[in-house]
Amino acid sequence: MSPSPNPYQSPEGLEGRRTWWRRLLRSLHPVVRGSPALVQALLAGQPIIHYGVVFQLQPKEDEFVYAALPLLSSPDPERVDRCVREAQRVCHELMAANSGLEVLSGRTLVVKLVTSYEALDELVVPPIYCDAPL
Repeated sequence: MSPSPNPYQSPEGLEGRRTWWRRLLRSLHPVVRGSPALVQALLAGQPIIHYGVVFQLQPKEDEFVYAALPLLSSPDPERVDRCVREAQRVCHELMAANSGLEVLSGRTLVVKLVTSYEALDELVVPPIYCDAPL
């Protein structure tokens, strides 16, 4: 094992999709996939994590949805494209699974490839603006 922290580990305070095991271990935690609390948190500008992608909205900004994924290896074009496609796929799944997020339709997805979940502002490459609106 390496003494350095795992960059793919979910950051503290961000809740991911819950498996039956997580539900068993954290049965007192109210925020689960598809819950109104998850939708409210995202719409309030708080970061949420869904299938390994962190989503966040900026207050007073109606144009963009921000998605962040960690990228530790070299940022070659093929790997970057794969991350962008994954962020798009997960974003559409998130919107389909949670009523109340249809307000995000028409926004542009901005994908940020970061060094780790803990450092959402430390970009590996410049932000990528997806052509097709959500």
